[in-house]
Parts: sequence; structure tokens; C-alpha cells
Amino acid sequence: MLGLMVSAHPSTPLGRGRGVVVGMLGCFLIGLIWICTFYVFSDDLSRLWVLNDLGQWNLVVGIAFMAVGFSFATKWE
Repeated sequence: MLGLMVSAHPSTPLGRGRGVVVGMLGCFLIGLIWICTFYVFSDDLSRLWVLNDLGQWNLVVGIAFMAVGFSFATKWE
């Protein structure tokens, strides 16, 4: 939603414009970085307290970001 609010032109409807692309790519990248960070530090998660608390649920968080990115992709015209 932040990408839509920041980049979409005020005269276009919410589902059009650059905001959808920014939101889509942002969610894809955040999800990818989340999963890659989890796998890189998976042997010792104590250094990253957020990843340590979630355990294997980190994969669900990363995939959820990517799913939101796909929902943005359906709004792209």
C-alpha cells in the first residue's frame, strides 16, 4: 500500500500507475531478501532476534510478501 500512496499520480485510480509496480517489486524483493537472509543465517539465528523468534515461520513470512506482490501484479494495467 505504501508504494501505491507514494508513487501513484493523484488523478489516476488506486489500481493504476507507477505505485502498483513499486509495490509489486518492493514486496517481491522484501520476500526474497527475507528468505535468503533466513537461509544464510539458519545455522545460527541467535544473531538476528526477529528471525530467531519466528523459526521456520520465516519461510511463511517471505512467501506472504511474495503473495502480496502477486496481488499487486493483478492490479497492474
